[in-house]
Amino acid sequence: MFVGVEGKSDRAFLRFLGLLCDRAGLHVHLDVRPCNGGDSLEVVRETARRLRRHPDRRGIAARLVLLDLDRMQADQAAGRDALAEAENRGLEPVLIKPNLIRES
Repeated sequence: MFVGVEGKSDRAFLRFLGLLCDRAGLHVHLDVRPCNGGDSLEVVRETARRLRRHPDRRGIAARLVLLDLDRMQADQAAGRDALAEAENRGLEPVLIKPNLIRES
């Protein structure tokens, strides 16, 4: 699977998921590419650019882009529709809801 992510924390999360898959005996290869943060639309566009440059792009079974739900909603309000862009570029969006808990 090719997965475009916003940044380092998302990449670390997917590495953790890959480790869990390995421990469960699942054979899943996650080719995770950070796409320099920014708004959700730019993450989709950078994912598509990185996928075009991938040496084995035809052999990729799934093309995913991880998007933060809270950021994407603000982008849509500003007229930047990452979901439509992902569909146009043949990417499957995976929406994540950040859980930002502050301890007092």
